[in-house]
Amino acid sequence: MHIASSLALGSIAAALVAASAFAAPPDRGVVVMVEVRGGARPDHGNAIPVTFEKPANARAGWCAGDAKSMPLTFAFSSPVVLGTILVGSRGAAVRVEGDGKPLIMFQPVQPGHDLFLDLFFQPRHELKGMSAKTLAFRLEVPPANASEACIGWIVLTASVDDKRALLVPMIEGPGKESFAAALDDSLKVIWDCDEAVAGRLVEFPLEIDLSLRERGKVVNPRTAAAYKEACDREKKHGFAELQATPAEGGIVHVKAGARGELGPSIVGWKYDLAWTKNGWKLRKLEYTGEDLSD
Repeated sequence: MHIASSLALGSIAAALVAASAFAAPPDRGVVVMVEVRGGARPDHGNAIPVTFEKPANARAGWCAGDAKSMPLTFAFSSPVVLGTILVGSRGAAVRVEGDGKPLIMFQPVQPGHDLFLDLFFQPRHELKGMSAKTLAFRLEVPPANASEACIGWIVLTASVDDKRALLVPMIEGPGKESFAAALDDSLKVIWDCDEAVAGRLVEFPLEIDLSLRERGKVVNPRTAAAYKEACDREKKHGFAELQATPAEGGIVHVKAGARGELGPSIVGWKYDLAWTKNGWKLRKLEYTGEDLSD
């Protein structure tokens, strides 16, 4: 992505975080899993928060196809109150439906325009007070554009009981039924320094990179009590987003952080959740004040 796009998307990031209007002190949010129907699990957009990006080789759901096929649909594990929404597409407008009812229409970018930069110029749409269990994204495709009509990005904020909803696409494979609970427990470990939860979730000894206050120092607590002592020394920040990226070997790379007002810089955490014979285990925790998009 070129420099102009990055700067523009950084401004979107600041606008979206401000639009969320979650009062201080920041909450750690509520994990809401997103079952993606009709298309592939989205990638994370690293330039701006709360972004679902079309996977590189995906077409079903994300692009025009059989008119009778299911549209790209997000089904939430619990109803959410919708906040800000933006959709970027090429070749066709996108009609957004909440629980089967029309909510809003987004026009496609103009031919020759940068898909990501164009999002900066689209008006931000607030769906305050509207709740939904599902969102469907329907491409309104003229026949001449059928081969090139695709959704590129979906930017979405939401809340549950006045707390920020941390929207995470569901994973597939072993352990998927208990992954949401493990993810929620991991936030208790890194945010609350919960010793009891750490005792059952963390795989000790745990390597921790204390990069906020003691840059470059690595500690290896061997017990939940020692972990809590190390955790309590670190500054806490509310979460603007939570990313979970499946990898090989039953590993899920997790990033949890708060976006700054100047763009994609995040203060937060990187760690792994690993599926083992003893269930999900937290490994390789890193506190960081640097950009987590790498």
